[in-house]
Amino acid sequence: MIRQTGCQNDHPSMPTFLQLYRLLSVYKLLKPPKFGNCTVSDLASERPPIDIEDLKNIFTSEEPAQPAIQKLRAALDSIVEYDEWEEKNSLAEYYDGEELEDIIIYSASGYLCRRLRKFSKCDVCRQALLTNLETSELGITELVNAKTKGFLLYCNLHLYHLFKQTETHFVKNVSSSDCYERTITDVIQNVHLTFLCDEHKTDIISNAVHYCILMRMR
Repeated sequence: MIRQTGCQNDHPSMPTFLQLYRLLSVYKLLKPPKFGNCTVSDLASERPPIDIEDLKNIFTSEEPAQPAIQKLRAALDSIVEYDEWEEKNSLAEYYDGEELEDIIIYSASGYLCRRLRKFSKCDVCRQALLTNLETSELGITELVNAKTKGFLLYCNLHLYHLFKQTETHFVKNVSSSDCYERTITDVIQNVHLTFLCDEHKTDIISNAVHYCILMRMR
């Protein structure tokens, strides 16, 4: 049916296939087929399964679906705790014998920090996203040190730890159709979430987890 609908394009690409499939699905619901063993009823009492008014109501609904980021913020509300981040206490964990995966995750964490800083006007939050340690002390900054020309960001170790744990749960759920929701649930249930700005902790952590998962899905 798809090949016949595409006329000369009988080997459609995936985007073309999806577009034709959607058109056929709506067409069959709104209009009766020209041929077949069925007839159209003229009774006014028999309402079709879907009509133009139904479609208009969908797109003009006054209560649109809640965005994923809003749902995440609501789920993290009162879960994120205020905490003073002392990076030097966890420095030894990331100093020697680093694996390539950790180095790559730390490099990507700097990109996420840059994105988070664009949406934050709080000086405390902006400073909390970056490390206050000398970069030479960090074994996981090897890739950032090699690629930077003075513009790459060095992620705070506590925030990097959050990204690393999110990556672990993402890999576990990557084959699921609801990977985003499963990863969010695992992070909420298994990760101790803290931030050192009590006023914006929920917004920062929710955005951090949200963008981290989106980046990995892409």
